[in-house]
Amino acid sequence: MARTSSYAELIIVPGITKLRILAETHVIPGLGKIKLQHLRADHVDEWLDQLASKLASTTLREIHSVLKRAIRQAQARDMVLRNVAELVTTPTGTDGRPSKALTQQQAQAVLKSPNSTPTW
Repeated sequence: MARTSSYAELIIVPGITKLRILAETHVIPGLGKIKLQHLRADHVDEWLDQLASKLASTTLREIHSVLKRAIRQAQARDMVLRNVAELVTTPTGTDGRPSKALTQQQAQAVLKSPNSTPTW
């Protein structure tokens, strides 16, 4: 079996849908053209900084994690000596979507309303 020369082929892990989507949507299009041996921390840093203006901090951490795991797999197969993604700090992204949870005041108002009485 031929060994892969790019980390993009190592990222896809069957059964992990969210990670696969993050890899296919962000990691592969953003860094997939760079051969693993030529990937540098500067590439990862610049790429994450570009994503930081569009994505929430949590999503950025997840994407960075996908990349670090993929390169870790390549390290285990002696394809690279070090994990350059581990050398980069995940930047702060945009604010996430507002919470849909009720505030304490809203929850108390719901509980006090006449419609919230159980009908059993």
